[in-house]
Amino acid sequence: MGKVVKTFALILIVIMAFTCLSLLIVKPARAQSSDVNDTIIAPPSDSNIPTPAVPDFTVKAVDSSDFSVIISNQPFTPFNVTDAGPVQFLYSIRVGALGAKADSNWTWLYDALGGYPRQSENQTTIITVSLTNGNSQYGEPNPINLTSPFLIEVQAIIGFYGRDSAISPLAPYVIYGEASEWSGAQTVTLPTTSTPTIVTPSPTIVVLELSWSVVVPLLLFLSSAAVVLRHRKNR
Repeated sequence: MGKVVKTFALILIVIMAFTCLSLLIVKPARAQSSDVNDTIIAPPSDSNIPTPAVPDFTVKAVDSSDFSVIISNQPFTPFNVTDAGPVQFLYSIRVGALGAKADSNWTWLYDALGGYPRQSENQTTIITVSLTNGNSQYGEPNPINLTSPFLIEVQAIIGFYGRDSAISPLAPYVIYGEASEWSGAQTVTLPTTSTPTIVTPSPTIVVLELSWSVVVPLLLFLSSAAVVLRHRKNR
């Protein structure tokens, strides 16, 4: 009986040890998070990664569920960090209902696992967002549970992807880099859904108006042609 109790106690200790280990692997990554959705970790001191400015952007409605975020690009030249990856200029977007408080009750559209939209090589970066498919281009196509109008904010990030090796080689992906403050919130108003009206065009009847000066010579010509043809047929 004593051996059974000791064996059972040992099994419980092993289970508790694995549980604590899993908590140590997962929780510290979120504890260092600079926002609610993702982890942005300070880069190595010798990486020389600059802090981007707060993005300047406008929003254009596409239809009742889609809209485009048009961001003014900032000067940036990609470079590499030793023993890391290429440093990129990225954008993060979050949306929230009207009256949503700062850093809460927002939906982050992107994270380090699925990836962030990169700044384009043009003067502006255009990111199209769908409320029905969410961030389908950068991860799971989860719908965004918001109704128009709603708020949107944009953040700029300069950094590179990696895992928090201080936690575990299998830790979630993070961004080593610098992030700007979130932009001021802009209100997005999408058009209401409407059923298009299909208009069938009516057939057009063309009426030719001929004067007697044209009709009479035409009748005479047809009559003469008929007489000639009949004469030739009788020969």
